[in-house]
Amino acid sequence: MKAVIYARARDLISVQKQIELCNNFAKVTEYEVIEIFQDVNVNVSDKHSSFNKMKTLIDQHKELVVICASLDRLYRDSLKVAEFIHFLEKNNSVIKSASYPLGHDHLKKMFSLANFVREATEEAVVRHGFEFPEQGTEVGSKVLVSFNGKPQIEYHGTIVRSDDVEPFNTIIKLDDGRYILDTECAFELI
Repeated sequence: MKAVIYARARDLISVQKQIELCNNFAKVTEYEVIEIFQDVNVNVSDKHSSFNKMKTLIDQHKELVVICASLDRLYRDSLKVAEFIHFLEKNNSVIKSASYPLGHDHLKKMFSLANFVREATEEAVVRHGFEFPEQGTEVGSKVLVSFNGKPQIEYHGTIVRSDDVEPFNTIIKLDDGRYILDTECAFELI
């Protein structure tokens, strides 16, 4: 089957490492790589990105395998990844992650489960009057977040849930759209 490789990073060395990983994956899985797309320090939403050129090629050829080092090379937003998978399905194409070889079918199941949980939660709220536990005064507060592995890098966010009673969950929405639990990070009110 024919395949394309997509690599994206802030520097050329990282992009080259991704391409090498993807090429090795293609050889092992016997995919014929017809083109390599790479973006160095480019956002995928940029209309001139190689990512958009790759989407055009997929539209033209259909039935391609897209190989990337990992899904976060496509998008950091899981909803955008799900939309891209839908785009691939419409074009009889699939995605394979060289570092996560379970691939497309596993991803579809993962996103289906996430959608099921979201829909079930929404239905419980509407149908059964389910409510979150009593919330603390921190909800809506701006925070500065860092992660254990990289305390020197900080992100801005907002507390969107802060239980005063069991289960005592605190959820932070980062300004880049990700949601994280307080157990995944260190944060301080700003």
